[in-house]
Amino acid sequence: MKKKNFLFLPATLLCILFLTSNVFGAENPSLEIDSKNNSKTLILNHIPENCYGIEITLTTSTKDKKDYSTTIDGAYTTYSNDGLDVTLYIVSKDTPLNPEESFIKLGEISSDSSFTIQSAFDLKLLDEDLNKTEYDSVYIPGSSTSHSSSSSSSSSSSNRSSSYKIDVEDTENGSVKLSAFSAYKGQTIAITPAPQVGYALDSITVIDKENKKIDLTPKDKQYTFTMPSSNVTVKVEFKAISVIIPPSTPDTNENIILPFIDVKESDWYYSCVKYVYEQSMMAGTSTTMFSPDTTTTRGMIVTILHRLDGKPTAPVSNFTDIEQNQYYTEAVAWASANGIVSGYGNGNFGPNDTITREQMASILYRYAQYKNYNTSYTNNLSNYVDVEEISSYAITAIQWANGTGLISGITNTTLVPKGSATRAQVSSILMRFCENIVK
Repeated sequence: MKKKNFLFLPATLLCILFLTSNVFGAENPSLEIDSKNNSKTLILNHIPENCYGIEITLTTSTKDKKDYSTTIDGAYTTYSNDGLDVTLYIVSKDTPLNPEESFIKLGEISSDSSFTIQSAFDLKLLDEDLNKTEYDSVYIPGSSTSHSSSSSSSSSSSNRSSSYKIDVEDTENGSVKLSAFSAYKGQTIAITPAPQVGYALDSITVIDKENKKIDLTPKDKQYTFTMPSSNVTVKVEFKAISVIIPPSTPDTNENIILPFIDVKESDWYYSCVKYVYEQSMMAGTSTTMFSPDTTTTRGMIVTILHRLDGKPTAPVSNFTDIEQNQYYTEAVAWASANGIVSGYGNGNFGPNDTITREQMASILYRYAQYKNYNTSYTNNLSNYVDVEEISSYAITAIQWANGTGLISGITNTTLVPKGSATRAQVSSILMRFCENIVK
């Protein structure tokens, strides 16, 4: 199997790139520190075998400039230094970072003056398929493990005598991500539910060993609880919802108020969602939810473009997996008849498959050709380390989409062409397409 190339960078879009998560192992990582003179050698223990990327932030005792160096073979490494905090980014080019061991020697941090590492937090691990597991804090033997004041850190350390397991019951129609899979009493654990397209969160329950419910606190798109002195079980249920298809007549009321409680004016995608909603290109997954972090299907994208073109008629498509009387049936037939889509080559189109970034670029590129829009803009993509991951059919399309600013990198050096496109990302791409490409 060809390995994926990717690189962490400290950007807010890091969280858009990956919408579905698989768990790693059950034992939390811990940070071992070997101090000598004015440098610290760092070893991260209890790392899963299938680990291809690491991001971790350390709090030190000095704001002096600190340097980071590593000897990890076959990996990209960099760091950022923000006062007391140092954030390390390590990502494999094509093999696991720890193919034979359960620990990784991250490298060495040094400074002109003596310092200590007081805590480690915001650990993120990636597997080969770009699935992410996150830990709010990392245990450092003999030191604090949370990014907090000295008084709370001391209290936290006193509860480190034993840890308890966090189990997640099997769930359907979505996935569940935990900030940790074992914890000490008093630690805060975050639960992030991720429903599939067409589903929404129904309930979250956390119970202790005596089947008593533990209080949950909503926090943005997460739910947190305080770990008791026992193992706990997390149960998450999702319910089916109706995917609302927007009307064919655009609503150009500039003073329209978004009805979505999960889209705030402070969100980076607010103006994009407002635009596509006003233009009736996208609507909510319910009357009050837009679900910006859920994925978008191939059928939905083709349907949006079909409406944008005035919903012209076309002969029935030859795809074997396109049923009649579905919301996307006429749109797929139109797109196929005009060379905008060609399917997978095995007779299937995959209308309910999550659309990838390179598929999105290809469909928009062919639609632009169909409409005789300018497709001459291009970018050679030489600044992206994962350019070889682009499928051959999509290279020209992504060069155009990147050159026109429709699809930018997830980071300054990664495109992640096979990553899924979220509804928030799609709204942004469609807005730019309409404003910059459509004549």
